[in-house]
This record gives sequence, structure tokens and C-alpha cells, in this order.
Amino acid sequence: MASSARPLTAAAPADAAAALWVGAIDAADSRRYAAFVDPLYHRHLGPGTGGLVHVAADQVTAAGDRRPRGLALAMLAHDGFEVVSLAAEDDADGRVRQALLRVLARCCAAAGRPQGLYYATYDADDVLTPALLQGCGWRGPAVERLVVRATAAAMLALPFLAVHGQPRRGYAVVPWSTVDVAQRMDLAADLTALPPMRRRNIDPAGYEARAVPALSLALLRGGRVVAWHLPCRIGLDTLSWTCSAVRPGREGAVAILPLWRLALQRQQALGIRRLAFTCDLFQDRFARFIRQRLPPAIERLSLFARFDLPA
Repeated sequence: MASSARPLTAAAPADAAAALWVGAIDAADSRRYAAFVDPLYHRHLGPGTGGLVHVAADQVTAAGDRRPRGLALAMLAHDGFEVVSLAAEDDADGRVRQALLRVLARCCAAAGRPQGLYYATYDADDVLTPALLQGCGWRGPAVERLVVRATAAAMLALPFLAVHGQPRRGYAVVPWSTVDVAQRMDLAADLTALPPMRRRNIDPAGYEARAVPALSLALLRGGRVVAWHLPCRIGLDTLSWTCSAVRPGREGAVAILPLWRLALQRQQALGIRRLAFTCDLFQDRFARFIRQRLPPAIERLSLFARFDLPA
């Protein structure tokens, strides 16, 4: 998409001799801005990325030199657009991102898609991100999920994990690989009754192929799966704990703690220091547990929230 935007000198000049230019760019030019895009979305950069709108920000000096400052990406749909990525450097006040958002919205409206959607992840104590979106006319945030990052050492140091980290009488911790077909089908019958989004996040069938076998565990009672923990690698020293859950109808922190304690001990032995997991807010008991009991171990708590731009 060719640019028709003029330099936005009032948006965020770095100094008296520099101005900020913000405008739509051709997909072929977007690779210059790869540093502003999560590697997961690099496939949306470069030639052949139709159905996307790329809006860039450059710092322009009096001599005409240009330095990339940020990039916004949006995917066009039949009924609007969704912001895929929004990032800028040297943007403590958010003005560069606001400029990117405004131009992005104008470009999408010109393409007949004025209605916008943006799922943003930001720190729980970050008041700037919601404010800059609201300042551009976006409604929200509607927080849908907590994102927790912690270290294995800090988690193991939690006093309640030492107290409740042993299986109660009648319960047994076993490797997930020993859970047989009948036990899996029994669990699947309960999971089928869950809303699709919730089931997708915790269903072991969706994680087993990429889970770390030595850390994948189940808690059994009377031969039935009560809880399960199937962590997946998301970095050299980080595991995703998203598929760590208690069987519907038995929700509560205590049931999962024996799996967490053993998995944390093994995780440390493997040299994997960090972990991250999400909690949908409709899991209200788990969300309260995170906010009330886990803060001493939390390295970073983020919010996953929805913002909408009306047509």
C-alpha cells in the first residue's frame, strides 16, 4: 500500500532538528521494521503479504536521514480490521504509538473497514497502554486473561507449596504417559462440556505432542484423572504452564499443588529456570489464587485485554 501520509511533525519530534514521519508503506518495504514485530509475526512482513496494512514511523533529521521508530500491522477482514502488532522505540509517552494507530485506522477506513479490534498484552501496572488507546477512540480494556511469569526457584520457595505439595491420602502422582485410553476418554467426556475457548486452553490432547515428557504429570484418585500438568518449552530456559489444570467439578488450588511441586523440582534439575502461564478470568477461583497467593513468586504479571474501535 503506497503512502499518502504527510510527516507528523507535531506527533513526537525527538529534538528540534528532527520530525516524526508516519505513513502506510508497501509490504515490500516492511522488513526494515522487523525489529518492532514479534518473530511469530515476521511472516506478515515482505512481499506477498496481501490483506495486511503496514504503517511505519520514521525519525527524519534536517539532513533527510531516516531512522525506523515503529510499526503497526493490521489484518483486514470482511467486517473490519484487527491490529496484529503495534510497537515503537523511545516512546515513553506513547505518542509514536498513538500516531501509528491513528494513521492505521485511517488507512483501514479508506479500505472500507473502519471497525477495529485489538488484543493487547501489557503489564498489570501499566496505565499508559489503555490511556493511549482510549485517546485514539478505542473502547476498553475488557480484560480477558492474566499472564503470569515466574521463576522455578521463587515458586518452590512459596510456603504453602511445601505444606500442600504432597498428595493427600488416596491420591497418586503418575507420569502423564501412563494414563491409559480409558482414563483419557473419561477425562475428555468432562472437558467436552466446557466452553470451546476454555477447553482449548487446558485440553491435554492439544499439548501432549509438544509437552516435555519428563515434566508431564497426572494426579489420580480412584483411577480417574483429577489434575494434569503438561508444560511446553517456549524458550531455552522457559516453559509454558498453560496446560496445567484441575478436572471440572474439582476446581481448587490444592489439587494441582503436588504436580506443581514435583514438576518444579524436575524443571530446576533440567536447568529450566522460568515459567509462564495464563488464566482466563472466567476461572475466577484460579484468578483469585494467582492474585492472593502467588505475588511473592511473580516476576511479571500482565493483562490480556480486548479493545474495540467503533465504526
